[in-house]
Amino acid sequence: MKRAFSLIILMLAVLMVVSACQPAVTTTTPTSTGSGTTATTAAPTTTQGPPTKLVLSMMTFGQSPEDLLKVQDEINKITLAKINCEIELLYINFGAAMEQYNLMLSSNEQLDLMVTFPYSYTSMVAQGKFQEIGGLIDQYGQGIKDVLGDYYKGGMVSGKIYGVTQARDLAAASGINISLDIVSKYNINLDELKSYEDIGKILETIKANEPESTPLLPSNVSSSMLEIYTPYDMLGDRFGVLMNNGQDTKVTNWYESAEYASLVRTMRDWYTKGYILKDAATTQDDQYSLLKSGKGYLYVAPVKFDGPSAEESASAGMPMTYKAFAPATSNTSNCTLFMWVVPTNSTTPDKAVQMLNLQYTDADIVNLLAWGIEGQHYVAADDGTIKNPDTVTAEKPNKYFINTPWMVGNAYMAKVWNGNPPDYWDKIKALNSGALVSKAMGFSYDPTPVTDEVVALNNVVSQYKKALDSGSVDPETVLPEFIAKLKEAGIDKVVAEKQKQLDAFLAGN
Repeated sequence: MKRAFSLIILMLAVLMVVSACQPAVTTTTPTSTGSGTTATTAAPTTTQGPPTKLVLSMMTFGQSPEDLLKVQDEINKITLAKINCEIELLYINFGAAMEQYNLMLSSNEQLDLMVTFPYSYTSMVAQGKFQEIGGLIDQYGQGIKDVLGDYYKGGMVSGKIYGVTQARDLAAASGINISLDIVSKYNINLDELKSYEDIGKILETIKANEPESTPLLPSNVSSSMLEIYTPYDMLGDRFGVLMNNGQDTKVTNWYESAEYASLVRTMRDWYTKGYILKDAATTQDDQYSLLKSGKGYLYVAPVKFDGPSAEESASAGMPMTYKAFAPATSNTSNCTLFMWVVPTNSTTPDKAVQMLNLQYTDADIVNLLAWGIEGQHYVAADDGTIKNPDTVTAEKPNKYFINTPWMVGNAYMAKVWNGNPPDYWDKIKALNSGALVSKAMGFSYDPTPVTDEVVALNNVVSQYKKALDSGSVDPETVLPEFIAKLKEAGIDKVVAEKQKQLDAFLAGN
């Protein structure tokens, strides 16, 4: 549920269980997922030999939860019976995750299953950090393939599978997240929002009534203000994109396009009219801090479906609602935002894939990882969602509330937290199934032949992009300079290399 990043229809999955020493015959029994669906999971089997220890790591937005070991013990009751494995859970804060993962991988510390840091999948595959697991999934992970369907190929790199995405929101539409109070106060008709440029009408209304405000805020600290709006398939790094929401197959320099020039001129217009923060290109305050301080009332955001968001409202400290202005799209980058992988450190990749398969087929595993132990960390609400037990208070907080169900393998099986629509995951399935899928889905370009150029291009982008995208500088003089610097850094070579690799991919698929 929070942010991110779901997919096609949920199919019945058959869990293939293999014992530690010899194949075992399994039977299957249906189990309720707690979210209105039924999954087929393998019944407990007799296993031989000592259990295999697996270290499974996920990222959290806070500290490792206090009741982690309690949840781990409950998970092991299932995994010991089904795949003869004992799981050690390792949760790492997002802020420290990349550094800690790199240390673990370089020191060959045991790490059998992990979720990749955002947008790091392809580069880490190129560095040889992950094992190719396509064959093991064919043998032990049919449940994964059944659930993901066509989105399974999003993990392909050079025709091989090194990781799999989650059954989560694998598509998104560009839109806005706006204060409901402002919408009501000034009678703003969100149904009139049909394009990025239409945001200007909303900004004009707010500015006219609240002249001291700067209504449009940055979407987050790390991104430029145009980075969330992507009417193209970025093909990994935006240095060469597919226009028309990925429906074109000619790789184009986005920054040299008429569309980009028009957008930065629009941003400049809004900036000079006072619709955008003067320090939008440099502020270190996130959108929620800025909303709470009253400096603005909306920001561009990826939208899963229109309507109020309980979680975004909680983060902003005020009622917020989403409204899309573009169609939902999906591409390889949506899939590879977070990926489940088996690091090269793992000496038992077969067991790791068996455990991964349970994350897509076993509702109890999914909800233990997502929400903890029923009765202790959550209870049923009247509307079919779940909520905190009455024992949880401000003084006695939930001891396992990581709130990242979308990070678990099959989030469709996760129960829905109170405040979200009870049919949340049905809406996500509809989003994924109705999305416009890029013609390059499954393509991940290898930047190795142009490594030096990519480094140089990143330096240029860091110098110019935030200022241009926020309207802080005049695009009539700065945009030509930006384009010239990109060409000096080798963007044409990168575009040509991407085109070459994409043509080969399309010819073989």
